[in-house]
Amino acid sequence: MGMVFTVRRTFVAIVVASAVPIGSMGKWIDTVFKNNEDELKAHNEVTISMRVHTQDVVIKSLDNIRELIHRLKIEIQSLLQNVDFAIEEEAMKVAIEDIKKKLIVIMNNIEDL
Repeated sequence: MGMVFTVRRTFVAIVVASAVPIGSMGKWIDTVFKNNEDELKAHNEVTISMRVHTQDVVIKSLDNIRELIHRLKIEIQSLLQNVDFAIEEEAMKVAIEDIKKKLIVIMNNIEDL
């Protein structure tokens, strides 16, 4: 029985002796976790800030693209009007030339009379 008592004392002594380092180690682990948590929060804030900034840049870029497309649409409409005018002008030139030819025929007929 003396040996069991000694084993128990030794076991209790080991548990008590190891409790102090475990408590200190627990505090150290808490500190490490707290530091990591703080770093993670800071990283998360930076990520959110970058996302917001990126969204602002994308929105401004899309607005610029929309404006450029609007200007291009106006430019294309202007070019189409110029083409229509040129076609009409060419048609008028052809019609005038046709009238001139008919007028020459009429003038020749009048001279023949």
